[in-house]
Amino acid sequence: MPLFLIAGYPTSGKTFRSTQLTEYLTARIADLPSTSPLKSLSIVIHSDESLGIQRTIYGDAKKEKEARAAMFAAIQRSLGKNVCVIAEGNGSFIKGWRYQVYCEGKAAGVKGCVIHVGTSISECRSINNRLQSQHPPKGYSEPIFDDLVTRFEEPDARSRWDKPLFTVPYEDATPPLKAIWDAMIEPDTGGKNRRIVVKPHTATVLTPAAESDYLYELDKVTQNVVGKIMAWQKDHDGEAGGSVDVSDDKGDDDQESDRDGERLIVVNLPATVSVGLPQLQRMRRSFVGLMRGRQIERRRVREAFAEYLSDGFG
Repeated sequence: MPLFLIAGYPTSGKTFRSTQLTEYLTARIADLPSTSPLKSLSIVIHSDESLGIQRTIYGDAKKEKEARAAMFAAIQRSLGKNVCVIAEGNGSFIKGWRYQVYCEGKAAGVKGCVIHVGTSISECRSINNRLQSQHPPKGYSEPIFDDLVTRFEEPDARSRWDKPLFTVPYEDATPPLKAIWDAMIEPDTGGKNRRIVVKPHTATVLTPAAESDYLYELDKVTQNVVGKIMAWQKDHDGEAGGSVDVSDDKGDDDQESDRDGERLIVVNLPATVSVGLPQLQRMRRSFVGLMRGRQIERRRVREAFAEYLSDGFG
């Protein structure tokens, strides 16, 4: 069943929107006929508050990382066939973390969406100042607030892990609740039943048997892809953008058709700027960390890493 990630600036109203969503889902489930398979749905909410995460930890990189890990683990434990999971912690402000949750949901056969609470920075700051003026203060210190705002990576409907994306302006009384229900739980099909099927992503399909040299292959394949991109950029000095063939080294490199009957694996570089080795290595390390606990064959590692890079470049 669905996973709802609620993202937004600090003090943007994520908890308020989470409460509205919870109340709506609860009412809709209660109104379902007793024969509906959705009648047994339960709702689980994970937030900084529910996990005992203090707002002061965002001033400490190590503690913040531990808090994100705690939120991820809580989400992971809750994913299931008859559970609606709502997560509204500050971890969702990081694109890479949303991608990690997206992959976990895909592996579990759970459809996810992102609800972006679109409150402006100035309004968030005003709310935070009011919270900080209370005794004891309930907001974020100014340095932490500014840091979280600066690091916020806004959800993008073009990215798979942010789709479907529902943006809720500050002025709106409620999120688009019916649209969320139709998209995530029970599509309006004019009386016809249509089950939402989640197709596992290349990066999330586990193979039954693990290869003994999996970590070696994971490192080797991703390094090979990075090397191909750097070599292509060296041959196209001064150019931005382009599609780089990062397929495995076999067959005729000059052949435009598929090799051995398999489609080419391509990374699409950003059209505006060149990509440096430090950025590629950071993305590679992030991908390796994400995939370390998964066992997928060599071919799928290459495809998954190519998709990860292309999506990361936007």
